[in-house]
Amino acid sequence: GSAASPAGSKNTTSALSKFACSKAWPTTSARRGWNYYCSAAPPKAWAMNDDCTYAWQVVSAPSKDAAEKSAVDVCTMKSGGACSLFDADGTICGNQVQLSSCGGHTYDSNTHQCCGGKHVFDRGRESCCAGVVFKTGYYGCCGGHKLFRTSTQGCCLDDGVQLYEVGKQNCCRRPSGVCTIVPGEYSCCS
Repeated sequence: GSAASPAGSKNTTSALSKFACSKAWPTTSARRGWNYYCSAAPPKAWAMNDDCTYAWQVVSAPSKDAAEKSAVDVCTMKSGGACSLFDADGTICGNQVQLSSCGGHTYDSNTHQCCGGKHVFDRGRESCCAGVVFKTGYYGCCGGHKLFRTSTQGCCLDDGVQLYEVGKQNCCRRPSGVCTIVPGEYSCCS
């Protein structure tokens, strides 16, 4: 199939408007693939059919031309219809704001997420655990239920959701769960 003008050219707006989803991109079903594509290094390309029901991405290609040709050709072959180039080398990554709502606040779901239906957090630096927002460099979430300090604690899921003190306790399969290390021993697991 023929490719649309590559994203980033003078005809970007008219080229992208041919896609049914161009005003609400990325769609819910394409968001995961789009995020992966946008995080990959160029050369890369994203091809899609006009009604946005089938897409194909190529990342780590030997060249931009090879990425574009392969994305369009594979998309056309696998979809059984015509596909066109939607993006080349991530030119339009980040240009689409996907607005969502959380606790009365509007946010861009490309960069932020809702925690517990109440709190908006920055996915690049924070996460959510049982409705509590935390900084990912310092804390972790055990089993989706318990917040813990990653520098001194660990998460054990072998006998329910348990936290343990790193260096003083272990998480074991036998005996199942957390056990305390006896002084002079390196482990309490059998």
